[in-house]
Amino acid sequence: CSTNVEVTLSLGGKSWPINIVDMNLDPISTGSSQCIGGIFDVSQGTNIQSGQGIPGWIVGDTFLKNVYSVFRANPASIGFAQLS
Repeated sequence: CSTNVEVTLSLGGKSWPINIVDMNLDPISTGSSQCIGGIFDVSQGTNIQSGQGIPGWIVGDTFLKNVYSVFRANPASIGFAQLS
């Protein structure tokens, strides 16, 4: 797991980088050279198909711990701000 992957998501016209440390979630198994990344394709290993409001991938805490997040119920919205 020595490869560093630099990922930046673009949402709402703004770029949000993800820390390299947050992308690499460790080897698949002890001693393996294959690593698990922090962004997952929903259709891999499940019977869930993307489309009709279901996202094709999940970024979860890999993304959220790199931004401040604000959630509003009415009207429903999510906002992000850069960490200081």
